[in-house]
Amino acid sequence: MATVVKEMPKKAGGVGRQPKYIYADWLDGQIWLLKSGEDFNGKPESMRANINNAARKMGLKVVTRINPEGLWVQSKPISNGQVKKPAAK
Repeated sequence: MATVVKEMPKKAGGVGRQPKYIYADWLDGQIWLLKSGEDFNGKPESMRANINNAARKMGLKVVTRINPEGLWVQSKPISNGQVKKPAAK
């Protein structure tokens, strides 16, 4: 039966969830070819969405292509050429 408690428990480990992929490596401006099953798990379309979200948080835009070889990724500055570094966890 559900019960009411006074406070939430502390997070396990105290730091929250760690990122599965280091997007900053793939969003360095070079053209990367990522392969499902090798570089990431899941569908290329899902990884494209994840990369777009990571790029937006870093102040970048990203160009992607999906073909039978894999997911192609290249990041570019949005406007002023400055890239935000991801926050250390």
